[in-house]
Amino acid sequence: LAVASLGTAFGESHVEELVKLGIEQVHLLFDSDTAGKEAALKVGNLFQKISIDVHVVELPEGDDPDSYLKKNSVESLLELLEKAPDYLTFLVSYYSKRINLKSPAEKNHLIENLSSQIREWKSEIMVHE
Repeated sequence: LAVASLGTAFGESHVEELVKLGIEQVHLLFDSDTAGKEAALKVGNLFQKISIDVHVVELPEGDDPDSYLKKNSVESLLELLEKAPDYLTFLVSYYSKRINLKSPAEKNHLIENLSSQIREWKSEIMVHE
């Protein structure tokens, strides 16, 4: 099943509809720009908090799904899908790039923010993990 959406327009009602269709795993593929990454953060969290397995496909800088496919093969895109990090790995990586990792205060702030988000997930097992 493939769904094309605008990341900013995707909401909880969309997640509910996909869950009704029986999805258990999603691969998010948005533009490589800041808006695309922010959409992946938002949409990924919507799925993650209800225990859907989420992976975030990261395209090379400057690409969107259409331009990537025009420049590369379908097999290349499939490789990106296979190598896509899980949502939590993407989340930590994304926010880690925005702070000074040598600063204990900034690392503390990062951990507090991530912990707060993770505690909102509904599955105790996923929160614990």
